[in-house]
Amino acid sequence: KRVVLFLAGDFFLFAQEFQRSSSKAYERVCERSMDARVRIVLVEIVTVVLLLLTASGHGECPSDPNCEEFDAAPSENTILLPGEDICLFCDYSDQNLVEKWRDENAVDVPTSSCSCTVMNEGNGNLLCIQNFRNTTFYDCYVPITTFTSCCTRARLTLAESAKIAYSSGLSDEVNAEIGDTISLGIEVENPGVPEASFHWDKEGESISELSGSDSRISFTDTSLTITGAMAEDRAEYHVTASNTAENVTLTFYVRVPGKPRISIEQEGDLLTCNADGYPDFTSLDSVAWSSGESFTIGERYKSPTRLGSVIVSEIIATADCRDMPIYTCTASTGGFSLSVPYTYTCPENTTDGPMLGIVTGISADPISANKQIRLSWNMVENATSYVIRVDPAIDEEDSFEVI
Repeated sequence: KRVVLFLAGDFFLFAQEFQRSSSKAYERVCERSMDARVRIVLVEIVTVVLLLLTASGHGECPSDPNCEEFDAAPSENTILLPGEDICLFCDYSDQNLVEKWRDENAVDVPTSSCSCTVMNEGNGNLLCIQNFRNTTFYDCYVPITTFTSCCTRARLTLAESAKIAYSSGLSDEVNAEIGDTISLGIEVENPGVPEASFHWDKEGESISELSGSDSRISFTDTSLTITGAMAEDRAEYHVTASNTAENVTLTFYVRVPGKPRISIEQEGDLLTCNADGYPDFTSLDSVAWSSGESFTIGERYKSPTRLGSVIVSEIIATADCRDMPIYTCTASTGGFSLSVPYTYTCPENTTDGPMLGIVTGISADPISANKQIRLSWNMVENATSYVIRVDPAIDEEDSFEVI
């Protein structure tokens, strides 16, 4: 900017003087004025060159050709998360010179106390950056002469998560008929910093592995194609863009005509029924539980919910697990129904111990039939935890039997 201002002002004045030089009498004055102006311009050019030689913080990190290597220098480019702290350290080989830090505005940064430690404990300079928020850079420099220095730059880049969206014309639900080609795709609006990597999966199974055994499947970072659609292709497909900032996932619910599918999972005493059918189940009520008990919506039996083409229904089993009761989940659609029985087993942390006879001196108030109580006691050889079934109180003193 200073170069442009100097030269623009000089040429503007010179043009004015040249315009007034129409008379011969004025030519001598103009020549003397031009000589003086040329000398001023030369002085200003030399000044600008010196400014450029001593400038730093903008453009490249200026360094004298005869500079020696830095014994320790920060990474040229470091990617940081918002709010992260970092310590920058530099140490010039010539221990007689003093290292200094300056920011991107060529302003010297004062040395502050740092809590971080460095491997090299030489005479270098340590700069602490706390609560990092914006992409920037810092120069570590060593003045050599009035106009030259040796310099190394640390560029700090703020990590950004990738931004992805469904390709034009696509949404999270994709319907296909048997034999169709299923095409899933995304658009990368921002690849992220650092640039994200992409991963496709089918309900947790890597597409990369599935494509190795199924020639109908092909994929790139931003697309997935399945030719000759089959009922088994009905599933949830995920594409995840991952980098150090965040994992961003888009989900496709691919629906292909076929009979309902039911899977039942158990976690402790919670049973979950996942029913998937296309065409869709007529309503959420088309997925229901049955057993020897009667169920009503409440704490034990939660109202079913829909996730794409999947209806999820949960129930808390209360029957005695040692009797191995059967809970059945039934789904129906288009006049077709499918029932899957599930045998409720005791959770892994429940141990059906040996008969130990009558236990006395234990109270539980109130006590109800079939209430499970966990008792622990020490045996001669080891200590074991047992689950016992307690009958109701059998006398006025609220004693009970252990069966």
